Amino acid sequence: MKEAEILRYCLRYLKAKGYYFGRVNTGGIKRGNVWCKNPYTLKGIPDIVGAVNIDNYGGIISTKHMPLGRGITQMFGIECKSSVGKQSGEQIEFQRWFEASGGLYVIVRTPEDIEKVL
Repeated sequence: MKEAEILRYCLRYLKAKGYYFGRVNTGGIKRGNVWCKNPYTLKGIPDIVGAVNIDNYGGIISTKHMPLGRGITQMFGIECKSSVGKQSGEQIEFQRWFEASGGLYVIVRTPEDIEKVL
């Protein structure tokens, strides 16, 4: 599958399951007739970011449609890659920082990858 197809699948899956998430567009912004790199986008940030509440056993107990306040809130980041796609150095560095901060970082190459984790 192409990365764009995997990304579309992930977005639809997360929406259908009621997750609290957003798509991070790192492409750029248009100023007049010129496209410019957005200076406020973090380098290496994953395609999708979101949050869930996790119980003491590691299970998800809250999505955006359920009340927060129980368990531990955990951020997640999803990077969509094709079967041969590789992370950039900036993506690897962001992943290290994100995981060290307690976030769940997932590289999704097939639809089954996201279904196993979320």
